[in-house]
Amino acid sequence: MEKTTDFLGIDLRCAVGSLRNGEFPAKGCLFPLISKLLGYFLVAASMTVKLPQV
Repeated sequence: MEKTTDFLGIDLRCAVGSLRNGEFPAKGCLFPLISKLLGYFLVAASMTVKLPQV
């Protein structure tokens, strides 16, 4: 049984595999991961800022 590395729609297999081998993840793997995390952060931050206004 293989562990799932999909978290919030982000495929972490590439980054986790590279880090396990002691290597820095490749650009093609890292940029989509950073982009997705940044998008989630922006949505969470905007909800936090708007919440007191409600």
